[in-house]
Amino acid sequence: MKKITLLAFAILSFFTLQAQEKAPKWVKKSAPAVVSVNTYDAAGTKLRTGTAVVTSANGEALADYALFKDAARAVITTQKGIEYPVAAIIGADDFYDVIKIKIDFPKKQPFATLATAKPAAGSAVIMLPYSDTKQPAFKAGTIKEVTTLKDTYSYYELNLPLVTTQLSAPIFTDAGELIGLAQADAQASTTRSFAISAAYVNSLRISASDAFNKSYTSIGIRKAWPASVDDALVMLFVLSGTQSPAEKLVTLTDFIETFPQSQEGYINRASHYAYARKQLETAGKSAAYFLEKANDDIETALSKADNKAEVFYNQANLIYNLAASDSLLQSAAWSIEHALEVLDEALAIDAQPQYNILKGDIKFYQQKYDEALAAYNIVNSSDQATHGSYYWAAKAKQQLPNVNVSEVIALLDSAVISCGAHFQKEAAHYVLERVALKTDLGLFKEIVADYDLYYTLVKGEVADVFYYYREQAKFRLGDLDGAMQDINEALKLSPKDATYLAEKAAIQVRLKDYEAALQSIDAALVLDPTFAACYRLRAVCYIRLKQPANVCAALTKAVELGDPVAVKLKKQHCK
Repeated sequence: MKKITLLAFAILSFFTLQAQEKAPKWVKKSAPAVVSVNTYDAAGTKLRTGTAVVTSANGEALADYALFKDAARAVITTQKGIEYPVAAIIGADDFYDVIKIKIDFPKKQPFATLATAKPAAGSAVIMLPYSDTKQPAFKAGTIKEVTTLKDTYSYYELNLPLVTTQLSAPIFTDAGELIGLAQADAQASTTRSFAISAAYVNSLRISASDAFNKSYTSIGIRKAWPASVDDALVMLFVLSGTQSPAEKLVTLTDFIETFPQSQEGYINRASHYAYARKQLETAGKSAAYFLEKANDDIETALSKADNKAEVFYNQANLIYNLAASDSLLQSAAWSIEHALEVLDEALAIDAQPQYNILKGDIKFYQQKYDEALAAYNIVNSSDQATHGSYYWAAKAKQQLPNVNVSEVIALLDSAVISCGAHFQKEAAHYVLERVALKTDLGLFKEIVADYDLYYTLVKGEVADVFYYYREQAKFRLGDLDGAMQDINEALKLSPKDATYLAEKAAIQVRLKDYEAALQSIDAALVLDPTFAACYRLRAVCYIRLKQPANVCAALTKAVELGDPVAVKLKKQHCK
């Protein structure tokens, strides 16, 4: 925005003095709502001075966004010369250059009343800049034109000159209702200015998705929470991943102070106290101290909760994870056994299937696999079964004596199906687990189908070893052409792997292409001269090619390198 000329300032002063003689009665009453703002950088250097207008008794105020850019803190000064800090940024729009702030007043303050109706073109308006005198200056003018800003909000062109020190000065109707914040004419007109709807600026509110919005990150002053506790929880989650343990604790405490009735705040802080206890340690505050603080927060959460079962469940989950991850933790209150006791309290109130998932996890940790399976089966027989509950039921069943492998595979089948289209990474993992079980049963046709499914699930992003394993399954199935294709793919990705070359030679032997097999064997032995199985395979080729002299030399070398199969072959072919 361009600065207004000195001539404009002189004209303004003249009209202001004239207008003061006819000041409406409400001007003196509204003037205390207009405050001066000073912003400072992190080093304490003053950045800018501007104007804000208070719009609520609890200290909400509207101002110019540019005033706060790069600021680490801000202080307002009232008409009486008293200073108060800006506590938080409530909302901002850098495109329209406006911001809503929260001032840390110790008690209720005078504030401007927002207009309930939109003034029309031709209506009289009054600008009321900040003043530290009992006879505040003001400026009268009219609305030249009204245009639409956003949704139902308005943008006003005013027959009212402006100087830069009056940017964001409030614009009132002649009845004393706030309609806008003054903004300069980009062409530096000496006769007109603009006003952005105060109602629009007052509507600004930071949302959960704004955590990393540059409009907010360019300001170092604390950001207010979204109005909705659910949105605030989302923002809390987003912020938590970017903060140090100490910063996160400040954020959690601020959340609790803003939403003191939300049990989630206390549960989140309890978890942070517990998990970050060692990082939070200071002189006089040991890790044990923060575990006690965690317990205090859980007790507070219980006192706030309508559904105490959910708090007990979260407490049990926290205790279990902490105890399972820290074998040095010696505290009855933070033991696996106590986690089960607390979980049983949750189940006694409300036997939610998800609570039984945790019970299964704890029992699995204790190696009580039959009890773990029973807990997972409760979930799997409900409408809240998940791919995870099926998978861990399979893992628990697999640990039982005399297990029926087919039943384990059936549970893995359910896990894969339950993944749907949204959990392809998990489904791919379960498919590989299923392959391992089917390998023991020799179900090579199903194994090849599972490898094909895995390839689809990971969108073809596989390593050379994938092709090697699928090749082996195809080889045992008798699909030699398919096996050859896969081993060639493995060699493309890892051409200097002697094992892959030996595997290719084995396929070539099955295809009766002995000369090609010998070439693959020679290439493998160049890479690994001690590869005993390659010498045995070379001998097989010579046997098929009816070259007995070469057979014995190859088998002798294989025996020297410790190949037990070659010992038997040598007895048969080298008498």
